[in-house]
Amino acid sequence: MAVVTNQPIQLSYFVQDIASALLTYNRIRWYRSRTGQYGIYEQATADLPAVASIKGTAATPHQINGKTLTLKVNGVSTVNVTFADPDPVTTAQAAAAISAATPLLTAVDDGGYLKISTVTTGSSASVEALESAAAAFLGLTGAAAVGQDQDTILVGGTHEYFYTDQNSDRDFWYRIEFRHNVTLKTTGVGVPFPANQAQKIPTSKTIVGYVRLADLSGYAIEQRRITFANPFLPNTVVDQTRRWGIFRHYAQIETDRNGYAEIRLIRGMSVDISIDGTGFVRRILVPSTGDVVDLLDPALVVQDEFGIQEPQIDFAIRTT
Repeated sequence: MAVVTNQPIQLSYFVQDIASALLTYNRIRWYRSRTGQYGIYEQATADLPAVASIKGTAATPHQINGKTLTLKVNGVSTVNVTFADPDPVTTAQAAAAISAATPLLTAVDDGGYLKISTVTTGSSASVEALESAAAAFLGLTGAAAVGQDQDTILVGGTHEYFYTDQNSDRDFWYRIEFRHNVTLKTTGVGVPFPANQAQKIPTSKTIVGYVRLADLSGYAIEQRRITFANPFLPNTVVDQTRRWGIFRHYAQIETDRNGYAEIRLIRGMSVDISIDGTGFVRRILVPSTGDVVDLLDPALVVQDEFGIQEPQIDFAIRTT
């Protein structure tokens, strides 16, 4: 799969307990895999933004007099470098010729091998060695790289974090880790998640709701299913370009071993919530502000918070 795609994709990661995370960590580091969920993951971000670099596999000197190396920079600019020094051409001479040919790149002799880097940093920076006569002699055939963005900074009170990878693809997979840039403490990389999310209502129109469940002994209740139903037909959401009709629908989540579960809901809509194995059925109004909400907060309840509802949800057409 292509390294340079020129396709920006915005990813998001939700941190429910940001206060606890900030006790140990202050950054999110993003990792990218171009080879599937269980493929090789590379760093997409770092402590500071970094350049894109490719390194040849052929050691000095090189037989490239009169040959041309073709490079593409930042996905848009094509650079042709024709080497005029007589053979054999040292790596240092080749590097000087490339650096002189364009202000977009720098090149150096790195232990006898040619290293070419972009001047700009971040995931929008890229360099590719295109098919050309000199590429094979320098060990650059098919070489390509993108830069790294800066790690995402954790902020108190902010639960959702966004990262835009400027050279992504719907088939890529990502993982994150929490880390501290001074103590270097880290959680290690988390579970993979895909970039191939279908078009959806903008996240600015939604909020993350969560629940925590425990039994009478204080132990977390795990694997308890919670159902959310849309009582109206339809709710609507309008973004900058289109209207979304939210038709009668239900969604389900299940608590984890800590009795915790979360779901993203559309701001401002009414939702019926029921918890399996209990008499709990409640209609709430999803808040229009904030980015996280406790779904058991009595302030959300549209009707009597202790009332038991029997909603009539038409999942099928009645026939006679």
